[in-house]
Amino acid sequence: MGMALGLGLGLSFIGNIEGPGVSGAPNLEGYLTNSNPGSANNTLVAIKPSGVEVGDLLIILVANSDSTNTNQFVNNVAGWNFVLDGGNSTASAHLGLYWREADGTEPATQNVSAQSTDHWTTGYLRVSGADTTTPFVSAESVNSAAAATHSQTWDATLIPNVLLLGFLSFDGGDIGANTTVDQGFTMTDVWWSGDGTQGNRAASALWQKDQLVAGTVGTVTVTPESFDGAVLLAMEIQPPV
Repeated sequence: MGMALGLGLGLSFIGNIEGPGVSGAPNLEGYLTNSNPGSANNTLVAIKPSGVEVGDLLIILVANSDSTNTNQFVNNVAGWNFVLDGGNSTASAHLGLYWREADGTEPATQNVSAQSTDHWTTGYLRVSGADTTTPFVSAESVNSAAAATHSQTWDATLIPNVLLLGFLSFDGGDIGANTTVDQGFTMTDVWWSGDGTQGNRAASALWQKDQLVAGTVGTVTVTPESFDGAVLLAMEIQPPV
């Protein structure tokens, strides 16, 4: 498994998760992260990872540091399926989830327009071995007020061989590279806008685990290195059915 650690500054970072998965679960083959390079704006740019093949499940994760109750992300990206917007004034952060089946026509970058001007991050994921008609057996977000830890109870899986992906939108660029997650998940990446110390920026984290048997996932807790609000997203991705 490869890991790329974002260093902010509006740059893009690639992570290659080598292998196809040997468990029977869908496999995160690769991803690219991005963040706003300077002033806050409402055009989030997701950058397609290399190696995309026709039939892959493509996922765009978007996040910003908006502190209102206005839904930031809506069904406004042509060619992509919109799943949800999460976030509110308590979390002082928002996130959005989009997906599509790769058909070879995807451009190198995909813009997502938010409803407000804020600092932001994006992740563009490539998953193989997933059902591309109904990829998510569950996708749910939870808002979390400013705290030292942020937790979400995941739905129990009803089928085996499910890829579990978690995503965090953090209210501040000072999330910290040593952010951790429990319940046997692997912290895949942490990235941010700015220099990694600015509390008025935005940050994100991504974590993963294969759920090989149907059953309980439990309550998953993420521990950043600073105290602030966040939105958590739990995604359960199934193999072809």
